[in-house]
Amino acid sequence: MQLLKTFWNWIKRLFGGDDDHKAVRIIDKKLCVPLFYFDGDGDIESTWGYLAMSAAEQKRCRQNIKQVTVSGEVPAIAFLLSPNGAGGNLFVNDNNPSAGINVENVKRAVEAMRELCREGIAVLVTCYTDDAPPRWNDAPAHASGWSQLWGYISPYVSAVLLSIESTERGNYLAVQHCVETLQVAMPGAQAYGTHQQWGVKWSGPSDTPANCTMLLVETTNHPGQNPGIDRLKRETEAVTRAAGAQRIVMHEYYFTPTDEMRAWLRRQNLWGVG
Repeated sequence: MQLLKTFWNWIKRLFGGDDDHKAVRIIDKKLCVPLFYFDGDGDIESTWGYLAMSAAEQKRCRQNIKQVTVSGEVPAIAFLLSPNGAGGNLFVNDNNPSAGINVENVKRAVEAMRELCREGIAVLVTCYTDDAPPRWNDAPAHASGWSQLWGYISPYVSAVLLSIESTERGNYLAVQHCVETLQVAMPGAQAYGTHQQWGVKWSGPSDTPANCTMLLVETTNHPGQNPGIDRLKRETEAVTRAAGAQRIVMHEYYFTPTDEMRAWLRRQNLWGVG
């Protein structure tokens, strides 16, 4: 037992676990979680691929998040841990997290997360995406890989999310089951949940995942199309009736949200605004 404790303390020191740059508190806080921003070439980019960005692009992304955040809000970022191309190549097998982690790449990811925490930006890790393997439906089979990764990143993570657009690949019962898997494999986060699109196998309280304490919401429109303030209001109100404002982060609704959109969303007492 003492040998294991000594080894664990060595791991913590190696990856900066003894410093003060720990997970940002998000409980009882209002969050600002912007998804889109303009990259160095002037193109629309998202935060999902943060771990695959260059250091310069990561800095630009962090600056954008802090610029959008207003007084009284905690800045936060949601980004992917898989697939390897977007998630920073954390796993030795792109299709199977349980095959093991790439320790050198995980070390770089840990440093990126420490940097976010150091700047007061809460880390919301998202384990899967909707359009490439590995698939969130297989989370129970991947549990050992997530547990291994969690041993390195847990000090810096505020929330664990299952997937982007999770309901595209399963109903709320499947989402609940896989979120429960992550709660066991990656214990101790302040919140667990998923990202999903309103209207895709999600239309009310009865098909809202019960064990998701955080829901990052995408509206029914493509984010490249301006939904207009009236449509955004209608869908936000419907989502709030389905899940309760305290669980909701209106995350993905327009590439370039207007001041009017964000101001209205902030008045709705949601957990967070994108």
